[in-house]
Amino acid sequence: MTLLAVFDGDGTLVDSREAIFRVACEASAAAGLPEPSYDRVRRMVGLSLPQALHTLAPELDETGLAEFVRLYQQAFIAVHAQPGYAEPLY
Repeated sequence: MTLLAVFDGDGTLVDSREAIFRVACEASAAAGLPEPSYDRVRRMVGLSLPQALHTLAPELDETGLAEFVRLYQQAFIAVHAQPGYAEPLY
């Protein structure tokens, strides 16, 4: 028996843009930052998480950026753990 498991980590199978935007907004709110525009969040896709979040909040120092990264990761886990959560397939 052959088993195939496919994991999509970069948006090639599912459209993750809306989820990334939602998570960025939740993390921004938790960090006390203004809500980013969809376009700003869309342009950060493909960067490492610290680089991406630095583009949204360049005013943060290293400690603030590390906290923003932590809040983003926390929001990402919470959003994806919601019952019935699904991202649309391309």
